Parts: sequence; structure tokens; C-alpha cells
Amino acid sequence: MKRTELEIRITDASDGILAPEELRQLEADLQAFPDLMADYHAIMKLPDIEPVYPKPNNAVFAARIAEIRNQISENEELSTNSPVFYELSLVWFKRYALAASLMVVALTSVFSLLQPGPEYLDSTVMMDELFYPAEESAADVYVTYLDEFTLD
Repeated sequence: MKRTELEIRITDASDGILAPEELRQLEADLQAFPDLMADYHAIMKLPDIEPVYPKPNNAVFAARIAEIRNQISENEELSTNSPVFYELSLVWFKRYALAASLMVVALTSVFSLLQPGPEYLDSTVMMDELFYPAEESAADVYVTYLDEFTLD
């Protein structure tokens, strides 16, 4: 048997696919490849994880799930007892949340598409104001003040 076939069968053995007779045949075939035999034994020797990860107790989980279901049903009964909250929170919100968000998007896009007034049409005035502000800021005055005291 070829080495690659043995490696595939080792993988099958580690997955638990091989029957006991096939495992004995694999071990017999591995006698010709001592390095694969060592790998096979290393793979097949599984550590005992029971002390670290004990098997779950399904009865405990079933009881916890039943408790959660009871709490959910109690909360549903409370929500049907207060129909105003139920109506506002579930029915109206679902119905109008999408419409309200679409309205906000539509309004913002309409405002962005509106033409600006005549005072904004002259781009040279805007550019001049950006590059040469009419009023000096406090930072400009401070920089000028510092420039006067620097040594040349």
C-alpha cells in the first residue's frame, strides 16, 4: 500500500470511520512505515477530557429552557394586558419606521439639490473670503505679535 493511501486511512481512523478489522489491517500495513506508525499512535492516543469538560446533564438544560419559555409566555401576557404599549411599540413602529426614515432621506436630498441664493453664486467672492478673511482672528493677532519679538 502506498504512503499517501496510508495517510488517508490514518485520517479515516482518527475520524472513527474505519471498522475494527480495517484498523487491524491498517496497523499491519503501517509496520512497513515506522514514522507513520508513530504518527498513527500519536493521533489515536486521545487525552481524557472528561475531568475538564464533563458531559452535560440534559435534564438541567431542559429545565432551564422550560423556565425561559415560561418567562417569555408571561411577558407576552403582560404585553397583551397593556394594548397601548403593544400597539405603539410593535405595530406602529414596524409600520412607520421605514416610512419615516425614507422621508428623512428624501428631505435631506431635496435640500441638497436646491439652488443657492444669488449671494452664493459669485465664487470669486467666496474664494477671496476663504483665502483673505475680512476680519483678523485672535490666532492671527497672536502670530503677528510673536513675529514682532523674534530675533533676526
